[in-house]
Amino acid sequence: MPPILATLGSLNAGEMAELLLLTGVFALFGLALWLTTDSDDDNSGGGLMQPSLVPIPIRSTNRSR
Repeated sequence: MPPILATLGSLNAGEMAELLLLTGVFALFGLALWLTTDSDDDNSGGGLMQPSLVPIPIRSTNRSR
């Protein structure tokens, strides 16, 4: 058996809970870091840009009653 699997197999329930908690904390920090990095929907170049308003000509009709 590889050493890493032998080490994981010999953990008791308390150590396994600590390992899962530590993994979860690292995953949450990683997710928070990933979500706060520069997104592609701002104007810092490339990707999705904010829409620009384009004037649309309309037909003007004078209806007098």
